Amino acid sequence: MAKSNGPSPRELAARRLVLRCARLGEMADLSKFKDPASGACVAPAATFIRDLVCLGLPVVGARAARTRLPFGLSIKAARIEGTIDLREAMGFDGQGCAALVLEDCQLVPEEGGTLRDGFEEPFPSLDARHAQLRRLALRGCLVGLLDLSDAEICGDLELEGLSALAPGEPCWIRARDSVIQ
Repeated sequence: MAKSNGPSPRELAARRLVLRCARLGEMADLSKFKDPASGACVAPAATFIRDLVCLGLPVVGARAARTRLPFGLSIKAARIEGTIDLREAMGFDGQGCAALVLEDCQLVPEEGGTLRDGFEEPFPSLDARHAQLRRLALRGCLVGLLDLSDAEICGDLELEGLSALAPGEPCWIRARDSVIQ
């Protein structure tokens, strides 16, 4: 049997919950979407989250049409695989990306890293370099590197109870020349 490259049925169900909660302005609690094999919560891919925050909600019945997230995007208890890449994002209407609130999530970047100033640096869990965001809140999350360099956050920046992805690993934030209004 060939393996599908698309989202699993559990991930599709998690996506539907995230979309429903985003429309209603509620926190999408993904704790009930645990993978029986690993025990980790199944979550939408980092690219799905990026598209919602930057491009907005898909309009039902209108191909490729999107509308702004009225309340931002709030997700709880998710294991998000891959970098949430918000580099240079400003939202589809030029007014900044929607608010992003992640609570009790694991932000697991790809393996490896890039060379920077002669040293290997891991890929970031969240990359918001040069991005324009309305609000960013990470509460009780497990992360590696958060890169907020040159970002403009037009509301609150809340980084509460962050921890490293694994014991002994770094949990660090780069926010050089960022502006928080």
